[in-house]
Amino acid sequence: MPKLHTRRSRRGAWMLAALAAVAAALLALRMGGTRKSGYEPLLAAAAGLSTVQVSAGPILEQISCIGSIVPVRMAILRFGASGVVRSVNVKEGTPVAEGAVACSLDASRLEYEKLKADNEWRRACLESPPGIIDERLASLRVAEAELAGAAAAAPFTGIAGAIHVSKGEYVSPGQPAITLMDTSSFEVDIEVDEIDIAHVKVGMSADITLDAIPHVEFPGSVHSVGAATRLRGNVVSIPVRVSLEAKHPLLKPGMTAHVRITSGEISGVPRIPNRSWIDVDGEPSVVAVRDGVPRVVRIATGLSDDANTHVITGLSPGDTIIEDAVALQNVLLRTGAKSRSLTFGIERAP
Repeated sequence: MPKLHTRRSRRGAWMLAALAAVAAALLALRMGGTRKSGYEPLLAAAAGLSTVQVSAGPILEQISCIGSIVPVRMAILRFGASGVVRSVNVKEGTPVAEGAVACSLDASRLEYEKLKADNEWRRACLESPPGIIDERLASLRVAEAELAGAAAAAPFTGIAGAIHVSKGEYVSPGQPAITLMDTSSFEVDIEVDEIDIAHVKVGMSADITLDAIPHVEFPGSVHSVGAATRLRGNVVSIPVRVSLEAKHPLLKPGMTAHVRITSGEISGVPRIPNRSWIDVDGEPSVVAVRDGVPRVVRIATGLSDDANTHVITGLSPGDTIIEDAVALQNVLLRTGAKSRSLTFGIERAP
């Protein structure tokens, strides 16, 4: 009997040992499967990358466009008569006072015509019936207007831009002579895509940066929205003018300007840096660090501005995530790990 008991004990111990071995093998298999699913590549790729906590704050809805700087006012001075240019009194880039004559014609012929018309009108007043008097008066007014048109005067104080005529040149009525610009303030001409124009209203604030003046951001606001569309290629857009509400000595007409119009804002929402989320199998995702382990978490996103993205579901303020998920994804690709390694342990937004 004792021998039988011993055999049963040994058999029980052997069975327990076998069960333990099977359990260990299953655990090892499970761990091995976990490794194959991409955990180790993901953990290695995340090593050394900075993390950031999800914060709560505002998100700005912005429309970005590229345009050019234009003066607040611009005029082309023209002659009202034909003749030979007698003088050009300004140079390109020089200031011109309001009322100053920028250029003029040789007016001797026009003065003679005006004097002749004046004499004919005076004689008509003494010797002719009313109909003839009116006719001679009309001729006098034309002669006076032509004489006045021999001088191109500035309608406002500004800077002389392009000079279109030169001394001794013969010009016709209406021919451009001088481009005058009021550079006391500037605006930006942009074109907004027809898809976005419904979100643009007069008075909306804007941020303006220029290639020629780096590291400076100018405040602005929408001054006007055009009534007609423009077709460039296959793109339909609407002209919009934005006031540049600041001065700078380096501002020049024609400079390239980058404009961001703020068309909406939401406040106090969970947000993450734009590079903190990526597409995984076509869905927005982040790499969250939970208990020291990186895990891919599906999220639902809302508005984005130039810095942050609103997270609707999947994360809460205070959660820790990899700050640059794009860099992490690039590391995985460089090390030969497939992008599907990011599917390990995916958690979906509730």
